[in-house]
Amino acid sequence: MSLADSVNELVRQCIKERDAGADFPTVWNKIMRKHPLVMGLPVQVMIGAEPQLKVRLINGQFLCFAKGTYSLA
Repeated sequence: MSLADSVNELVRQCIKERDAGADFPTVWNKIMRKHPLVMGLPVQVMIGAEPQLKVRLINGQFLCFAKGTYSLA
C-alpha cells in the first residue's frame, strides 16, 4: 500500500468512526493517537470564524477536523 493510500485509509477510518457516533476525542484516542502516520498532537486553529483541529501527518499533510467532518490539507 502506498503512503497516499495509507493516508486516505486513515481518513476513511476516522469518517467511519464519526459516522458511528464518535466525537473527535474518541477518534483521536481510538485511531489517530497511536497511528504511525500521525506526528504530534492536534492543534486548534481558526479558519475565518470557524475552529478547526489539525493533526500533522508524516507526509507533511494535515488531517483536519472541522464542521463535523475529516479532510486533508
